Amino acid sequence: MLKFKTDYKDNDIDILVDNARTHTVRQYNLNDFGKNIGSRCPVDVIEYYDENDIKKTIQYFFSSGPHQNKSKGLLQLAKELNIILPTKCFLSQLRELLSEYPAFQTVNNRFLVLYQEYSSFFLENEAGKFS
Repeated sequence: MLKFKTDYKDNDIDILVDNARTHTVRQYNLNDFGKNIGSRCPVDVIEYYDENDIKKTIQYFFSSGPHQNKSKGLLQLAKELNIILPTKCFLSQLRELLSEYPAFQTVNNRFLVLYQEYSSFFLENEAGKFS
């Protein structure tokens, strides 16, 4: 251990431990968000990877205007994401529509999420497994 202590003394080391049964993860749970402006919201920003593995960030609070510092709500978020909504949209419908969006989809393997975040640290071997 002393060799590693001196070799990596100027590096920050994060240890990732997976102790899940299913090894699935959802970036954000739609049930934690409210429908309308000013409703409940567990995060300030929503970060996710699109279908091209490009990191995207959505601000979930208004930064200016009459609703400054209020949460946007799922209805406003859907409008900003150009999701086509029915004329009278219920919360259950809204959650169903947004569940198709990458930020709210279930990822089958937690290590895929970690790989996207820290891809330069993972190497794939011939069997297609991460090491």
